[in-house]
Amino acid sequence: MGVVMYNSPGGIIAATVITEVLAVTCVVLRFYSRRWRRQKYITSDWLILVALVFGTGLAVMEIYG
Repeated sequence: MGVVMYNSPGGIIAATVITEVLAVTCVVLRFYSRRWRRQKYITSDWLILVALVFGTGLAVMEIYG
């Protein structure tokens, strides 16, 4: 049992891309379901969209940083 070190940038990039794709998919499905059910967008929907933008920024910084 040792300390797991992330020595390969490929693993970090793959994990970041996979989680980002999952996050975007979840947010898109949320907005799609609201529109499909003809419900109004509420404050939490817009806050989730803002969080997605900031999360995407963090993912970009993780890959390029």
